[in-house]
Amino acid sequence: MLSIEQALDCNPKTAGRLRVAILADIPRDATAGRANGRGGGHNFTWLPQLADAFARQSDLDAWWISYEPDLERAEVFRDAGQHFVKLPLSSISLGLALGLAPYRVELARLLRRLAPDVVHAWGTERVYPAVLPASPAPSVLSMQGILTEYARIGCLPRSWKWHVLAWHEPKWLRAADIVTCESIWGLDRIRAYVAPERTRRVDYGVHPSFYDVEWQPDPAKPVALFCGSLDRRKGVDLLLAALRRLPGRNWECRIAGEGPLRPLIERDAPANVRLLGTLAWDRLKAEYARAWCVVLPTLADTSPNVVKEGRVIGLPVVTTPYGGQRDYIHDGENGLIVDPHDSAALARALDGLMSSYAKARRMGAAHHQRDRNALRPERTAREFLDIYRHLAEENAGVTGYARHPC
Repeated sequence: MLSIEQALDCNPKTAGRLRVAILADIPRDATAGRANGRGGGHNFTWLPQLADAFARQSDLDAWWISYEPDLERAEVFRDAGQHFVKLPLSSISLGLALGLAPYRVELARLLRRLAPDVVHAWGTERVYPAVLPASPAPSVLSMQGILTEYARIGCLPRSWKWHVLAWHEPKWLRAADIVTCESIWGLDRIRAYVAPERTRRVDYGVHPSFYDVEWQPDPAKPVALFCGSLDRRKGVDLLLAALRRLPGRNWECRIAGEGPLRPLIERDAPANVRLLGTLAWDRLKAEYARAWCVVLPTLADTSPNVVKEGRVIGLPVVTTPYGGQRDYIHDGENGLIVDPHDSAALARALDGLMSSYAKARRMGAAHHQRDRNALRPERTAREFLDIYRHLAEENAGVTGYARHPC
């Protein structure tokens, strides 16, 4: 384990290598296939495979910077040719009350010492974009959720902390040189704050291990799989309403995840619902392999990971038009698109698919190879590298701090 000073002394910035500071929640076991998905305590499951892909780029000097609870002091370790800087996470409540100044000052100080060619912050649900208005280098902001949209439709979590972050989101969007989203749906929602020429669509790829899962649904045991946060935004309450319209069906709906609506599921779910909790990747892959379809009646999603994982394996998807999944789920072909507010329509779509093994197989096969090609993590890495190089070349020779005034 190194201090930041030791790491910088041992790895000075060299000509010909692009130094990128990536500010994101990434687990310690991120690289070389060791990440374990949602059950490993990591929600942003597209980051480990991105780190693996970046490790194969000899001209990239990647520094991942994360805040972690339960750390007493900053530490740095090197893995797969990249540096991972872990910073102690102080009280989020206090930081938000102080306008995120503690994080902004700490990150700005670290970036001055690191002198990156590009700064890449992930997610307005986290504190990392606070440094963007004063970034010492050209910057990228990659959206995960879109808090202003969640607030608009009344699906932002109730805690005041989320509302403070949503209030900051437009400022952070305006501060970044380039803003990326996974989908056209996401881009449409941020363009109230960002000019189109400063946006890019970059889909975040699926972990390579999901490409090895063989879809083997049992014709005698129909299963629909929901995976996601158990909250209103993901539509789990709408799913229950649809399922209650289908009493006595011989198929099962399995629900993987945790969230505030768990008590509702435990209290009101029909008998054919099975609550699985949060699953590590090995157990989640086994559920995908057995399921006849993925169901996600979401009300807002930039590009839900469960839909992408399902399509890589080859499952049909029952979902909604309210998110980035509409970029590659085509109604009646590789899935079914319904308005989740219409519980009768959602029930009919599910029951129609779950009543025919042949239909599930046929729809799962539609566009399967196209979706597998589109969602490879190497493609994500290549598109981000193109953005980094473009920004570094465009800003060559530009010096000074506070590129964007607050």
